[in-house]
Amino acid sequence: YAPQAAPMARQMRQLGIHAKLLGGDTICTAEMGKLAGDAAGDNVLCSQGGALLDKASAGPAFKAKFKARFKQDADVYAALVERPPQDALPEQMFGLSPSVRHAIMVDTSRARLYLFENSAQGVRLLRDSYISIGKLGTGKLVEGDQRTPLGTYYVGPRRDEAASRYGAAALPLNYPNEIDRLAGRGGTSIWLHGERSGNYARSPQSTDGCIVLSNDEMRLLAETVTPRETPVLVMDKIRWVKKSSVSSPPALDAGFESAFEQWQQARLRQDAAALRQLYEPGLQRGSDSSSDKLASNLARMAKQELPLQSLERLSVLPGQHAEPVLIVTYRELSAQDDRARLKRQYWREQNGQWKIFFDGIVG
Repeated sequence: YAPQAAPMARQMRQLGIHAKLLGGDTICTAEMGKLAGDAAGDNVLCSQGGALLDKASAGPAFKAKFKARFKQDADVYAALVERPPQDALPEQMFGLSPSVRHAIMVDTSRARLYLFENSAQGVRLLRDSYISIGKLGTGKLVEGDQRTPLGTYYVGPRRDEAASRYGAAALPLNYPNEIDRLAGRGGTSIWLHGERSGNYARSPQSTDGCIVLSNDEMRLLAETVTPRETPVLVMDKIRWVKKSSVSSPPALDAGFESAFEQWQQARLRQDAAALRQLYEPGLQRGSDSSSDKLASNLARMAKQELPLQSLERLSVLPGQHAEPVLIVTYRELSAQDDRARLKRQYWREQNGQWKIFFDGIVG
């Protein structure tokens, strides 16, 4: 920005440094000239997105098409006004469980976040927002790689501290989730949050990995969604499907449905032997599925010591990775203390069999 670049330009002149000062479009402004004075001239170079549009062979046709659709000229931040297709939904939103009141989808290729509302009338797009993602794009692997993860996550409780860094509101995501951990992906603190204090312009790739919205949009989002239950599907590209082309919700894999039904009935019966067959061996994570805890729980179930009043499946969502993985959110009501516990499972298919590789309380 000009307030940082201008003093640097003056210092370079004072020290006799004749190198070029390179920056983004925010240093090619009148403010830069005002602050740097005669220290800013041919030595200051900046990038300007869209500046070569008129010189590109397809540029004029693109500009005409853009103006016809959006009723305004194309500019550097065209993603600010791009609208999704009419009468269409992302394919993942068809068949969304009625218990999921809201869902968020992020299309990183278009710098857009979409908030959906789910009601008795079906799923509808509630609002969409321009976003910024990691400076180096997507595909997060390790801490500090400045990439945004791709996958299915859930929002945590709202965080309003550190407004100077996270803006009007912040919603942590549960990255890394159990799929990420299984694949060896790491890193922490991937959040949905607002703009930091004093930041008024963002390019589509300008964060350290978080997904950033304007403060007004972030405030509305945080006031709408339900912590721990609202899914966030972060994708390279969303495939939109016309509602009229879908006659019925897509069915889940029959093998998974059979395996889940077996697990549900076995859990209600406290059938330890049947349950053991539905968990992958050697599990190390999860409040109920780590090897020691699972063995302890199964031993208690064999004695009928962990009865349930009810067990309700709330939602099933895809894991968004190459390996077939499904994420199940469910609620169980203990017969001992009337406490309802929100829990989440991760199932994957291997050699034609669906088994659980994580089962735990949602924190």
